[in-house]
Amino acid sequence: MAFIALVAIVTVLVGYATISKHSGSRPSPLIDAFSLKQNMARLLNTADQPPNLPFLEGIRIILMVLVLVAHANTAVLRTPLTNPEDIELQNNNFFFPLINSLNTHVISMFFTVAGMATLFLRTKLTPVGYKHQDYCDRHWWTNLLFINNYVHANEPCMKFGWYLGVDFQLFLVSAAIMMIIWRFPRSKMLCTYLMITISLALPAFEIYKEKLDATSTFNMKHALTDYLSYEGYLKNYAPTTVNAGYYFIGMIAAFTYHHINKNDNLHFKAFSYSSKLITSITPMFLAINGILLVLPSLPKPSIILALYGSALKAIWSVANGSLLLYLALRSNSKIVALLAHPQLRVLTRLSFCVYIVQLSVVYTFYSHLSVPITNNVSHAPGEQISSATDKPEKLRGAIQGSDQDVLGTISKLAQPEAAH
Repeated sequence: MAFIALVAIVTVLVGYATISKHSGSRPSPLIDAFSLKQNMARLLNTADQPPNLPFLEGIRIILMVLVLVAHANTAVLRTPLTNPEDIELQNNNFFFPLINSLNTHVISMFFTVAGMATLFLRTKLTPVGYKHQDYCDRHWWTNLLFINNYVHANEPCMKFGWYLGVDFQLFLVSAAIMMIIWRFPRSKMLCTYLMITISLALPAFEIYKEKLDATSTFNMKHALTDYLSYEGYLKNYAPTTVNAGYYFIGMIAAFTYHHINKNDNLHFKAFSYSSKLITSITPMFLAINGILLVLPSLPKPSIILALYGSALKAIWSVANGSLLLYLALRSNSKIVALLAHPQLRVLTRLSFCVYIVQLSVVYTFYSHLSVPITNNVSHAPGEQISSATDKPEKLRGAIQGSDQDVLGTISKLAQPEAAH
């Protein structure tokens, strides 16, 4: 009932503001903010002066697409499948650790972009997440205080709102650091070294203290519980401490870019050094991620896992920051021009709206499937679902003989892990 009342109020405000704007009257700024005509004009406007580092708009779009693909492919694991064993076998695939690393660290670039944007006059957009279950009546205040990634993280009001908590907390920390540097300019290098130390030390400490793996693993067992009871998510993915490095490296990249911009004689050298930086970072990035392919199973807590987990987050942070700095110094390149295209600014304004509704759409689609589906891991993501109309003989077998097997397998996988 409250939801219907809220929708009715918003509808009335939008209608009144839009009609008032169209008729030429001047409503109050609060009412004017609901004008559909005005908001559409702002959304589609590409004539304004582009923001600093406009290529970040294109980066946001690419990242959002990667997030959508990852979430869509993860959500299918929570549906009845005719071949759950095939999905489980993916975990034993030789290249699965690399794919899992990409899935785990794709969100890191959002934090690096946010850290770099801290030093420039930009509007920082952040997603507000997806309401997983009806915990809002009890835990709404954790979202209001932006501590939902720590307090009641396993019973969230908006599951993917953990990003908001991390981003806001890191924004406060970065603002404090900027104030210290502004008040005491000579402390800039000290603050930089401190940020690097924190970026390396905190993830290692958390992994060792909580007896975790080097990186979070998103597999079928944890997908069935939506990761809300998975220690890797609660302790090594959502906390601010393990994501601070991504943000801090973005700030350091912004410090570097700002320093180069103030000194014209550094532009040519920086242009050359940035290419060398990418050339040197790439093999290190591949090598450190490649260790995942041969990383043995070690008893926990493990110093080796803690150090490697810290190094893995560090190399992703440095790679993100180096890429952003490289693109920032190449304002005339075709890639930067494409990423900074005015039309992408429109899509960027919509990207986090897409983030808000994407899981609702995905879960609605999968929840309305009336029969088990087959996930074909050998095909592209868009071709993974074989429907009943495509393969009626497989559907018939699923309905007659395999439903109980599928449900039994899912129930077995959903059982909590035995205590170590």
